[in-house]
Amino acid sequence: MLKITERLAMNEETKKSDQGQAKQESKEAKAPAPEEKPVTEKKEEKKEEKKEEKKEEKKEEKKEAGAHKQKINRLTLKEVEKKIQETQEKMGGLTSSFARQLLKRKEQLLQNTVSKSQSIKESENESGE
Repeated sequence: MLKITERLAMNEETKKSDQGQAKQESKEAKAPAPEEKPVTEKKEEKKEEKKEEKKEEKKEEKKEAGAHKQKINRLTLKEVEKKIQETQEKMGGLTSSFARQLLKRKEQLLQNTVSKSQSIKESENESGE
C-alpha cells in the first residue's frame, strides 16, 4: 500500500512542477522583450518616419513660398522671370496658359520700363535746354 501512495504523491508533485514550468514558459512567451521587435514592425516604423520627414519638408517649402500666392498682375519683373524659369523646369516648356500669362506680364513690364526710361530722357533733355 505504501508503494501506491508514494507513487501517487510523486505523480502529484511532478504534475505541480510541470504546471509551474508551463505557466512560466507561457508568461515568457506572452511578454516579448521590448528590445526585440519583429522585422515588419521595424520596417513600418521606418516608413512612418520617412513620411513624417516628407511632410515636414513640404511644410517648410510652403513657408518659404509665402502665405499666399501673388497675382500675376502684381509680380515684379524679377519675380516674373523666376516664375517663368520654374514653370519651364516643372512643366517642360512654356505652352501652358500660366506660362503664357507670365510671358505677357513680362512684355508689359518691359514696355513700361522702356516708356519710363524714354520719358526720363525727354524730361532731362527739356530741363537741359
